[in-house]
Amino acid sequence: MKNIIKLIGIIALVAAIGFSMAACDDDSGPGDGGGGGGGGGGSGFTLTGIPSKYNGKYAAAYPLFDGNIIVFGCKTIRSGGEITLVRISNGSVTIPLWFTDFTAMDFVKYSGNDTARQVEVVICDSENVDDIDDTDYRAVVLFQQVKFSNGNASRAWNNGQVYEIPQ
Repeated sequence: MKNIIKLIGIIALVAAIGFSMAACDDDSGPGDGGGGGGGGGGSGFTLTGIPSKYNGKYAAAYPLFDGNIIVFGCKTIRSGGEITLVRISNGSVTIPLWFTDFTAMDFVKYSGNDTARQVEVVICDSENVDDIDDTDYRAVVLFQQVKFSNGNASRAWNNGQVYEIPQ
């Protein structure tokens, strides 16, 4: 549980950096808002063009939407707090997105048509969040104004703001 809090802390730190950069952006328009979650159908954020040194590492995503849309990207997430990340292969990863359904007190696949102000992708050495400590973080990639359609969006590595963490 302590490691989940660390991961969330790193994501929050990156979000603060991203928000401060986004505040300086005069060209960004408002997101299109609208309903989020719902069951059924696949969804995910695809990141391509990842440098080969990250093949075999693991990724999570955190899209930041306006309103009450809370979405987290990982391979699996369970109510008990068990989170597993998605393995990067051949310079690409598709990270399933999970919507917090407060009514059912569970997580369901995100299938919305919303614009995220920012999407953060965190790359780690470990698949299981419980096994992650500060030395497991390898990189964070930030993308601004990402439009999702039916819960899907994609970006290329070289179009993001990359923060590599020295080993």
